[in-house]
Amino acid sequence: MIISDQYEFIFIHIPKTGGMSIRRALAEQGIIQFKPSRLQRFMSALGLNKNYRTFRFRTHGNLQSVEPVMPKKLFEKYTKFTVVRNPWARLISEYEYFRQGSELHSNVLKRRRHAWAKNIKTFEEFVYRKADQENSRQYDYLKKQDGKLGVDIILKQESLTADFQQLCQHLGLKCELRRHNVTRAQNPFAHYYDSKLTDYVAGHWELDIQTFDYHFPLEVAQP
Repeated sequence: MIISDQYEFIFIHIPKTGGMSIRRALAEQGIIQFKPSRLQRFMSALGLNKNYRTFRFRTHGNLQSVEPVMPKKLFEKYTKFTVVRNPWARLISEYEYFRQGSELHSNVLKRRRHAWAKNIKTFEEFVYRKADQENSRQYDYLKKQDGKLGVDIILKQESLTADFQQLCQHLGLKCELRRHNVTRAQNPFAHYYDSKLTDYVAGHWELDIQTFDYHFPLEVAQP
């Protein structure tokens, strides 16, 4: 998550949607995620830090974590944006990312986080395990404490370059988007899904599919 007081925005970074490219583009303009001190992280974990400027937000923190530590007027005023992705395609990208996790990361803790997925033998098993996890839906990252969708602008991974340029114009930014952290699918799209698994995703991720207007089959952008 990135909060900018200068440009008055809150960026909710949903995993495997193209958010890393946006982070890099913003960083080139000097806009980065605040890194709290050890004490600030400790106070945040205890719920004692109520200052959003020093709060320890997770990289992929959800919008609900911002509300309690940010003045209501600022929370309502700031442009809240995110990037979403077709759920079927996003699952493939996550699967390949986690399968390659130990090779992608030199950091020991990150390798351990990916270990559960490294041992999964099939994409189908990954999907069922993913469905049981907290924040498995993209909507979960974007809802306010009242459960309603809380973002003002939704970019799509499938049209990210054009969407991001429009966002930059809205925010008064001059940024260039480059692709980062791209995970390539190892097989054709049809290899991952049979009709049963396709329907399962349609059911469990129905809220994402309806809210963000996705469907299957689709023309898939590069994962």
